Amino acid sequence: MTGFMDSQSLTRKSAIAQPRNRAIVRGVLSSHVLTIQNAADLEFPAINPANAAVRDEFRLNTFPPDNHAPPAPPTPPQQTPPTK
Repeated sequence: MTGFMDSQSLTRKSAIAQPRNRAIVRGVLSSHVLTIQNAADLEFPAINPANAAVRDEFRLNTFPPDNHAPPAPPTPPQQTPPTK
């Protein structure tokens, strides 16, 4: 019976540690992505329109969201004329 109890506690411990491990991996991955993006941002600045294709390749304009310019306002819904 002790073998069963040990495997149960091991399963419980790994289930508790799993979200923590995912958070660590997610943080490390995000850090590496931002390092690559920062290097690409220095090499291909946004002020030069010729760099647009390369910046898109590095997803500099999509991830993380670009905070250099305010987002475009949403388009207003079309007005429908009242029916008679």
